[in-house]
Amino acid sequence: MLSDRRRLVLRVLIEEYIARALPVGSRTLVERYNLGISSATVRSELSFLEDMGYLTQPHTSAGRIPTDYGYRAFVDDLLQDNNITADEATLSELRDCAGDLDDLLDKTSQALARLTDCMTMLVPPRLLSVDIRLINLVPLPTHRLLIVIVTEDGQVYDRQMDLPIDCSEEAIRATQDLVNKVLVGHNLTFDQDTLPFDLEQIHDDLFHMVVAEIMTCLRDKNAIKAHPLGMSHLLGKPEFSDPTCLLPIIEELEGDTLLLRVFDDAVQSDKPVVRIGHENDSEALSSVSVIANRFGQDSHRGLIVIVGPTRMNYSNVITAVRAAQNILKDL
Repeated sequence: MLSDRRRLVLRVLIEEYIARALPVGSRTLVERYNLGISSATVRSELSFLEDMGYLTQPHTSAGRIPTDYGYRAFVDDLLQDNNITADEATLSELRDCAGDLDDLLDKTSQALARLTDCMTMLVPPRLLSVDIRLINLVPLPTHRLLIVIVTEDGQVYDRQMDLPIDCSEEAIRATQDLVNKVLVGHNLTFDQDTLPFDLEQIHDDLFHMVVAEIMTCLRDKNAIKAHPLGMSHLLGKPEFSDPTCLLPIIEELEGDTLLLRVFDDAVQSDKPVVRIGHENDSEALSSVSVIANRFGQDSHRGLIVIVGPTRMNYSNVITAVRAAQNILKDL
């Protein structure tokens, strides 16, 4: 546990490094910040923080920079401060986002990219978390079947499938009744144990064909569609002056793995989830920090994700993320 003085020295050094992207020495801190202690005391505290793993010195003659461990202590202090709220200008810019869901998310993502100077991704509320209200099976010519799925929030999805040649309308009606009996009131993230029936005990080929098509339909619709913006902000950072450094990061972000992982973490937390550098599971993301926060109501939740260098302005980003969560809370 750091003393208040050491936490202060660590905080101002990190703020200075975030602002200038240059190693920070004791003289800089004494001249630019009213610490109320001598340069010799600052040097002693910096040496202690380096020994404890909060700071590192890239060159013997250079100042110090934060480690992931140092950033973690800094961010934990920020997350404990519930008084960090967005100013009116930030809220006003986010409130101007309007329109349908896709338009709202795109505009919110644009605003967040500007406000945070980082890459932003917004993931819409997940369809798989929405309960099914009704399933209709409609016979079509040439042995085809139209499956219509209505969810509790009023969304309608449909999919066609081939029917066995000998399938009768009576069999279709019976399958429709059984599918509704089994699946209505549940979502596609259900656990087998939560259903009133054991699907393996239902010996109806058409039933299993229809259920498979429903699963495929909703999972296709639920493919995580992020609204990524602000890649140019990353390219403008000194850490990524060589664009090839960004390639592993881009490849990692193009997949769903990161989003699924941070979604699972974010839905369990009332505060933004922050992963710093090597705290990310992928080595490709060891040079960036990822901040995620949920939005929406109950099981119908979406995800705000900010990606930037470990040197990102955590205070500004956390403030903007909290403001966006508030703007999007009623989705």
